[in-house]
Amino acid sequence: MNNVNLNVSNTAKSGTGWHEVTAQGSTTKFWYKYNGGGSGNDGNNESYVGDPADSFVVTFTGNDGDSYEFTAYSNKQETSDLTGTVDSVEQITVRDSNLTAGVFGWSAWVKEKASGLTVECDPRVTNRNRAK
Repeated sequence: MNNVNLNVSNTAKSGTGWHEVTAQGSTTKFWYKYNGGGSGNDGNNESYVGDPADSFVVTFTGNDGDSYEFTAYSNKQETSDLTGTVDSVEQITVRDSNLTAGVFGWSAWVKEKASGLTVECDPRVTNRNRAK
């Protein structure tokens, strides 16, 4: 699995990979974009069931860590091969046990330091069965 970078902005962004989200409990819009990960360079990672457990690190792109901080990690599904920890306000580590085939969504929760507003940024991990 490959490490991932997250770019977050409070000004409108367009182009490939940018996602618009609304801050929790607010109408304020933010935009985020993941880079790195698998072959799509979009923050998504892929592995195979039966491979040894693996992990990847999520950090902010460039100076985004000056304006934003990681506050939480969460899984999108109740049952998931993924676990995550917020190692610091600038880093999350995501672990994949590679036990079950499926597409597993996860979220990095990010707070803008100036406003205190929080947004969810959610890529995915795909665990594939090996062709027989």
